[in-house]
Amino acid sequence: MPGIFGWIELGDERRGGVLDDPVLAEMSRCLEHTERLKIDRCVDRGGRWAIGRIYQRDHPQRAWPWQPGSSSLGARVFVEGRWEQAAACPQTGDDRNARTKDSDFGLLSEVDGSFAALLVPADGGGPPVLAVDPSGSRPLFYAQGRSTLFFAPEVKALLNCPGVRKELDPGAAGIFLASGFLFSEQSLFAGIRRLPGGCRLVIARGEARLQRYFELELGASNSDTTEELVQHLAEEIRSSVAKDYEAEDPSRVMIFLSGGADSRAIFGAAFESLSDPSQVRTVSWAASGSWSRNGSDADIARALARRFELDHRLYERSVEDYGSEATRSTYLTDARTDLGVFHPHELELMHRLRREGFTRVLRGDECFGFRTRVFDHREALLEVDYRSLRDPPLLRSVVRPEALSDWTEASEEALGAVIDSYRHLDPTDAKDQAYFEHRLQAYLHVSAYFKELVLEHRAPLIRRSILALVSRVPTAQRIDKRLYLLAAQRLLPEAWQIPLATQHNLEDFGALLAEPGPVRDWARGHLEDDRSAIWRLLDRDRLEELLDRRANVPSAAVRRRKRGRRAASRLLAAVPRLRSKIRGSYRRRSIRVEDVVLRALTLKVWMDLFLEGNGRPDELETYVERFRSPPRSQR
Repeated sequence: MPGIFGWIELGDERRGGVLDDPVLAEMSRCLEHTERLKIDRCVDRGGRWAIGRIYQRDHPQRAWPWQPGSSSLGARVFVEGRWEQAAACPQTGDDRNARTKDSDFGLLSEVDGSFAALLVPADGGGPPVLAVDPSGSRPLFYAQGRSTLFFAPEVKALLNCPGVRKELDPGAAGIFLASGFLFSEQSLFAGIRRLPGGCRLVIARGEARLQRYFELELGASNSDTTEELVQHLAEEIRSSVAKDYEAEDPSRVMIFLSGGADSRAIFGAAFESLSDPSQVRTVSWAASGSWSRNGSDADIARALARRFELDHRLYERSVEDYGSEATRSTYLTDARTDLGVFHPHELELMHRLRREGFTRVLRGDECFGFRTRVFDHREALLEVDYRSLRDPPLLRSVVRPEALSDWTEASEEALGAVIDSYRHLDPTDAKDQAYFEHRLQAYLHVSAYFKELVLEHRAPLIRRSILALVSRVPTAQRIDKRLYLLAAQRLLPEAWQIPLATQHNLEDFGALLAEPGPVRDWARGHLEDDRSAIWRLLDRDRLEELLDRRANVPSAAVRRRKRGRRAASRLLAAVPRLRSKIRGSYRRRSIRVEDVVLRALTLKVWMDLFLEGNGRPDELETYVERFRSPPRSQR
C-alpha cells in the first residue's frame, strides 16, 4: 500500500544514521507488491529517526522532504499522497472542522487531500509528528519496540521490527467475527494500532501521544436555509469532481458507476464540468449470471450509459480462481476486513483498467447520512454494522470455550468504549459520526487498497470543504441522505429520471459455499488443515457442520425470508421507534452462515500467515500453493 514507513527513537538511544538501514530494508520487502511502486528513503544523521515512502512511479509527489512556506516552525514534511491547501467553509470563511488542539502546530489545520506524513520541526523546534488526512484514507499503523516507535501503511511491515510483540487482540477478534471489520484504531494485534483519520501522533518525552487535530462536528447550529445548503453542496460536489480531472487526460480517468446515488452525483458533476462530455468514462462490474437482474446496479448503470451515450465498460467478476485470489487479497489487506473473501476479484479488475490505459479512478465514498433514524446509541453502532461477540448466538457457537469468554468480554468493552464516546450526541448523529470515523475508515477505505496498488484513487465526496458543509446539515436532513439527494439532483437533473438500483450484482456466497465449486473447495481445504493453530480458538467441527447445513438450505428459502423482512419493515415505517427497536434486536442476534464461515477462515489465514508466520511475501506464495489442489473430500 502506498504510504510512509520507518521508525522514531522514543528515548535517548540513537540508532545508526545510514540510508541502507536494515529495518527500512525489511519493511520495504514487505511493502513492494508490484513493480510499479517506487521507494524514497531518508535517515536522520543523528540517528533519531528514519523514514521511507512507497508510491506509484507515475504519481506526482512532493519534494522529499518538503518545507511548506506557510509553516512558522520551518517544519520539514515527509509526505506521501496529496497534501493540498484546505478550502474554507462556503460562505463563512471558517472551516469549523479544521480545529487544532494546540495553537503552536497549526500547519495541519491548513491541509486537505489524501496523505500520510511525518513532520519534523527544524533545529529542534518541537517534537516530530506523524499524521494522516482527516478521513484517514492513507493507513498508518504503529507499534512500540523496546525504545522505538515503528510505523508503516501495512501491519505486515511491522511484524519483524525489533521488540514488536505479536499477540492477538481478543477484542478485535470478537469485533471482526461479529462485524466483518474493525474499529478505525484497531488491528488484530494487541500491540499494533492504526492512526485514525484527523489524528496526529506526537513523539515527545519518551512517549507517543495521540491527539485529534480535526473533528467532524455533526449537527452544528447554523442560519442557512435548506435551499442555501442544497445549493452550496451541489457547487462543492461539482468543484471537487472538477479538481479530480485536473492535471490528467480526462479519457484516462474512470468513474466507478453503480446504480446508487453517490456514483451518479460524481458522474453528473463530471458530465457537466468537462468541455467534452464524451470524454467521461465509466465502469461497473457484476458477478457471473447476474447481468440481467432488472433494477440491479449493472442494469441501472447500463441504462445511464445508454441515455448519455457513455463509453461504459461492464466487467465480469469470476470465482474461477477464488482460492488464490481470496488468500492474496486477505494477505494484502492484513485481514483487517472480510473484503478479501467477499471481494477477491478487485485487484485483477484494477489491473484490467490499467492495461486499458486508465490511470486515475473516482469512487463514491461519502458521509452525507447513513440509513434511517435511530433512538439509542447501541442501535447507532448496530446500524453501521458494529456488534460484539456477545450478540449473535450462532457466531458464539464456533468459538471454543477457552477463548469465548475473553473475546466476548473484550469485544463488548471495545464496543462500549466507542458508544460512550458518542453519549453526548443525538443517537442519529452518533450513527453518522461512527460511519465517518469507523465504518468509512476501517472498512470502505480498505477496499481502496486494491485501487492504490495499481491506480490513483480519488474520493471527491469527502473533501474537507464538503465535510464542513455536512457538519451544518440538520440531523433530520441527513436521514436517508435527504439533503444530499436534493443537491445531487441539481447535477445533471436528467440523470435522475432513471431510478436508483434496488438490488446488487454481487455473488451469492451462501449458494457458492453450498454448491461444488472453487469457493466450497477453498473452504473445505482450510477446514481440513490439521496444522493451523486457529483450531485451538475456533471449533472446526462446528464450522464443518455449518458448511454442510448451508448446503441443505435452498437459495429460494433464503430469498423468501429476505422478502418477508423487507415487507415487515415497510409495515412498521409508520412507527419508527418500534421499527428501530425490532430492527436493532434482529441485527444483534442474526448472522448469515456464510459470514460466520468466511470470517472464521479469514482469521485462520491471518493466524497462519501473520501470527504463526512472519508475514513476508515468500511465505504467501508457499501458502497459496498448499491450498491450490482440491481438498481430500473432493479427490
